[in-house]
Order: sequence, then structure tokens, then C-alpha cells
Amino acid sequence: SHLSQFKMRLRTRSKQRLRSNYNNILAESNGHKLRTAATTCNIELLTRVLESGADPNAADEYKRSPLHLAACRGYIQIVQQLLNFGANPNVVDSLGNTPLHLAVISASSNNFNVVVRVLLQGGASVHMYDRSGKTPLELAEAKLRLLRTRYDRPTPESAKILEDMCMLTTLILRYMVKQQRELEDLSALEQRLQNLNTSDDQDQVVSQTADELLASVERL
Repeated sequence: SHLSQFKMRLRTRSKQRLRSNYNNILAESNGHKLRTAATTCNIELLTRVLESGADPNAADEYKRSPLHLAACRGYIQIVQQLLNFGANPNVVDSLGNTPLHLAVISASSNNFNVVVRVLLQGGASVHMYDRSGKTPLELAEAKLRLLRTRYDRPTPESAKILEDMCMLTTLILRYMVKQQRELEDLSALEQRLQNLNTSDDQDQVVSQTADELLASVERL
């Protein structure tokens, strides 16, 4: 009868609605767990939630994905695992920042160099602009220039900070530069930075390297 068919349709629709609500709640809960794992560097929780099929790009109200949250904290393992599970390295938050922009802005140690390398190898673009029209390289250059001015005569401690920023800028610059000659120059700069620990005039070498690097950026 028409009535029984109508009731059946109602029941089906009701079940579909319930299932849809349940799926939405589950997705929201999983997204929250992923972002918590990303901000607390909890690789076990992150992996468990990702293996359950959660969306690795689940963003918060500011459009920050788990990758944004891990990249700005320098959490290498978390960034790598998110990329392994298909997280988008070029996802943009509400301020136009990609995870690479945030890694550069937050950079304060060698950890961030590794995060930047992992993001670049994972497909992060060096050509994306934030809301102020800045690329990751422009942000890195501004930071390096500021540190170079601040540490005009570096101590061993400040030389280390300058060295880390030189390495980070070089990594990004490598992805911008296409000419073989300039790539060879960059390799020589990287080699010089890596051999610094054995050098007596470390502070002077870092300053000189920073100047050469800034000149390379200007030539782009």
C-alpha cells in the first residue's frame, strides 16, 4: 500500500540522516584528534587516527591543517607522517599561509631546516604567496637579513643561529634556481656551512656566507 511505502521511505531517509550525522561527528572528532596530535607531537595518536581513515587535511576554523600546526612547531616526524598519509603540502590557511610559510616564520633551530627540507621534498611550492604577497623565500630572506644586521659581529651562539638561517634560505633557494652554475655555487655554500664546526674562524665564515646568500637572492 501507499502508506507502507511512505513509511519505508521515511525510515530509509531517517537512517540516511542518522548515518550522515554520525559520519560528520566522527570526521569532526578525528580532525580534532589529528590537530591535537600535531600540536603535542604525539606520533602514536596521529598514526592511529590516520590509519583509521581520517582526513589528513582536516582543518580548524582558521583553516589550519594538522600540517600547518606541526610545521610551525618544527615537529619533523609529524610532518613526515602527515605527508606519508597524503596531506596536501600546499594547503592554505585563512591568512594565506602554507605550512612552508609557517615553518620559515617560526624557524628558530636546525629542526626547522629539516622540516623545510621534508616539506620541499613532499611537494611544497616555493612560488606561493601569503596574504601580504610574500613567498617563503622572501620571508626567509627578510629573516636572514634581520639576523645578519643584528649579529654584525657574531659570537659562537649567534653564529649558530645565523648558520641555521643560512641553511634554511639555501634549501628554499635551491628550489627557485634552475641554472646549473648557480646550483653549484649553492652546493659550495652548503658545504662550507656543513664544515663550519671544524673551522676556527666560524663567526667570520658565517657572516661572509650570509652576505653571499643574500646577494644570490637579490640576483634572482
